[in-house]
Amino acid sequence: MNHITGRAICPLESRSQFLVCLLVLFVIWGSCVRANAKEASNGAEQALIITIPLTNGKSGSEDEVQRLFKLEDELKKAIEHSHVGEYDGNEIGEGTFTMYAYGPSTDKLFDVAQPILAKYRLPPGSRAAKRYGKPGAREEHVPIGNGRQTK
Repeated sequence: MNHITGRAICPLESRSQFLVCLLVLFVIWGSCVRANAKEASNGAEQALIITIPLTNGKSGSEDEVQRLFKLEDELKKAIEHSHVGEYDGNEIGEGTFTMYAYGPSTDKLFDVAQPILAKYRLPPGSRAAKRYGKPGAREEHVPIGNGRQTK
């Protein structure tokens, strides 16, 4: 209402048109938000799972595990810095050291991890599983033990 004349500034017809336009914009915005959320959740389903056999018993020697923790720290920093996903942690036991990372592209995760893995002398049988979706989805297994360079 215009306080000077006591009349409505916008006729009712203009208000209803404005409200309809506002409603349409809200519906379009909501659709975009849902689509982006769905895309983000689907993208986060890919995984890079790095499995390294331990050479000394089910849980490895102290030196071996400390060296793998150092590798893990480098890997975590590189993934965070590159914004290709997130590092989720490790499992140690049953003769393996396994590291988990997730993101929208397992190939991009591997591209970030590969140069770091190549710097370490990893035992034979070390491998990366590139999983292209939720558990049960297609996986590509890549051997990563090189034995040439040490750190």
